[in-house]
Amino acid sequence: MSSEHLAKILYDGSLIVELLNTGDLGLATTRLDIYLASLGSTFADIEPGVELDADKKKLLEQFKSILALVEQQKSSVEIELLQFSKVGKATKRYKLNVG
Repeated sequence: MSSEHLAKILYDGSLIVELLNTGDLGLATTRLDIYLASLGSTFADIEPGVELDADKKKLLEQFKSILALVEQQKSSVEIELLQFSKVGKATKRYKLNVG
């Protein structure tokens, strides 16, 4: 695997982090699909137990941080949806009691 290819994957990963941090989830999702495909092809031929070189270790660390950020965003969205649902239920009750 060429170092240019690995550098591009690292760049794509940092772009995804930036998109997630700015809340552009749509574009981040699109870029994430490409990123994951690149990661898959990078690690597909590596046998279990083989020591990874520094660049591949860096890719894995970046992936772990992206995964943590995605989980954080997911939790954030779930909390917002729950609050929105509660507001909707309260509004419905209000309308039933007023009407």
